[in-house]
Amino acid sequence: MTSEEVLNGIVSQLNSNEKVKTELKGWNKVLQFDVKDVGKYYLTFSNDGTGTVSSGVHSSPNVTLSTDDQSMTDILTGKLDGVRAAFMGKLKINGDIFSAQKMVSILEKLRKTA
Repeated sequence: MTSEEVLNGIVSQLNSNEKVKTELKGWNKVLQFDVKDVGKYYLTFSNDGTGTVSSGVHSSPNVTLSTDDQSMTDILTGKLDGVRAAFMGKLKINGDIFSAQKMVSILEKLRKTA
């Protein structure tokens, strides 16, 4: 399973979780993923708190996360801490680091409710 497929599953879970969607209402952010061995895709958050994953490159993402597919999968599933990955040089973050941190917080909440 690729990191994009994992992210699609997470977004599906997010979109069905009213508590998390309420927290994300009005958080209009775009997170670009540049995954070396898979490609580029991005996550867009809408005004209503829902998320959508799209293939390709967004014209103006708030933050870009660059790594390999295994590392991104491990970050998304909680096997690898994103901050640790960045310090180890496995993950590069360009742009609004606070958007990346918020995504980590969302992932943790979704894992607890799963």
